[in-house]
Amino acid sequence: MHYDLTPLRGMSDLEIPKQSSDNNNFYLSVCAVPSRTCTSEECSTCDVTDPAGVDVWTAPGQRCAAIGEISTAVWHLQQPGVPTSGVAVQYTNGDQEDGYGPHRGAMLVFKCDPSVSGAKGVSATEHPSMNYVITIASAHACPQLPQPLSWGWLFIIVSGVTALMYFGGGTAYNVRVRGEEGLDVIPQWQYWQQLPGLVKDGLSFSWTHGRVIAYNAPRELREWWRGRNTKELTTPIAAATD
Repeated sequence: MHYDLTPLRGMSDLEIPKQSSDNNNFYLSVCAVPSRTCTSEECSTCDVTDPAGVDVWTAPGQRCAAIGEISTAVWHLQQPGVPTSGVAVQYTNGDQEDGYGPHRGAMLVFKCDPSVSGAKGVSATEHPSMNYVITIASAHACPQLPQPLSWGWLFIIVSGVTALMYFGGGTAYNVRVRGEEGLDVIPQWQYWQQLPGLVKDGLSFSWTHGRVIAYNAPRELREWWRGRNTKELTTPIAAATD
């Protein structure tokens, strides 16, 4: 399943209120450090240099903290069996509370919503051990359909089309222009007649020489192993040529 969230990168900060009575607001930018960061007055013990987002609240003392580091991002499908459920990214190693205790962490859930052209913050909740779940709705969180073809399928399709053009076009040319009949209408039929013999010769060559190599390989390996510490093999080339 393929998703493309790149159109959301570089957007202005999303402001998402926390569902509690603490008057908290989360500020984040998708896949980037938000413009709103914690100042030294708001967070004297904060040390995260690449915050995935910040939590700002009204309280005495520390009132701002990073909820995770951008560099710790781990992406996964929200529900692997339900593509329309969207994707999620987990951030860890955020700021600690007052400089000690567990590090904050956050999971951003991108919910598929075709009606939202950009991104819209839906909800933000806090779970035990300073972990947050923030839900963002966007049409870009919906799976792209049809899915892009893999390199393997592209190779098969291109090879098939090339073969069809070669044989179809060549046959039409031989019939209409050259007036060929029977098997002679096949493009370069005289060369294709040689293919079975060439394949047989190649297999025979590989079998004959492969048997010789397989027969001599154990003896040559034993000889190399016995002489691996000889002076000729251990002496550097520069020293040997002086």
